[in-house]
Parts: sequence; C-alpha cells; structure tokens
Amino acid sequence: MGYTSYTLNKKEIIRQSFSCVLGLQQLIDFASLESVFPEEYYDFIKNSNEFNETVYELMIEEAESVDEEGLESVLEDIESVSERYCIDCGSARDIIEQRIQRRLEREYDIPDNWDEGYQLGTTVKSTDEDEIIGNMFDSLRAENRNEET
Repeated sequence: MGYTSYTLNKKEIIRQSFSCVLGLQQLIDFASLESVFPEEYYDFIKNSNEFNETVYELMIEEAESVDEEGLESVLEDIESVSERYCIDCGSARDIIEQRIQRRLEREYDIPDNWDEGYQLGTTVKSTDEDEIIGNMFDSLRAENRNEET
C-alpha cells in the first residue's frame, strides 16, 4: 500500500478559518490555531487588514445582540479578546454596561430621574444609609403623632 503525501497551505487554513468566524465564541475557538500553526497564525493577525476591524465589529455586534442573561459573560469574553489581540473594547463595554444599567433599573423599578449622578457599580456610603434610616424613622414618628391626634 502506498501513502499519499499532502502539502498543507497553512496560511490558507488560517485565512479560511477566520473567514468562518461569526461570533466571539468562534473567535475564541479560532485562537486554538495558534498552537497548531503559530507562525502563520501570528503572521495573519499581524498582517491582515481585516482582522482588527472584524474583531472590533464582532465585539460591538455581540454587545448589542446578546440576551440580557448573558451580558456579564459576554463582557468578560469581550475584555478577554480585547486583551489578547490589543483591540480597544471601550465602545462594546459601554454598550453592555448601559444594557446592564437599564436591566437593573427595570428590575428594581428605579425611576429615570433617580440620582442623576448614579453610575453602574456605585455604592451608598454608610453615612448616607444612616441618614436614610434616620429619615425613615422620623417619618414614622410623624405619622404616629398624626394618628394619635
């Protein structure tokens, strides 16, 4: 029995594999080619005009289209891809953070004009909490006095 020898066009394999990437998970899977064809992989990433633009667009598309339950997970993926390929993810991060903010506002029924300075991730200081609790008790005392009269 004879053996047939094949020559692989490694650059073409990398190029074709990347052309099939339609989402972040596929991009993460694409990165596995680094261990198989490291030189061709780096050459493609470094010299491909479309690579950075496509990755940036994928991050934006994922940020806009992910369902609300997956926002945090996709944010982690976007930041990982951004770090791996040195591509700015600020716009995609902003989109996801705004979507998380809107979800939180809906979940907790926060009115639009509630604390104009509120930003995602801020916390109430303990002195503010003390003041809020004090005001609650003051209003209860006032109600109790009104009911007694």
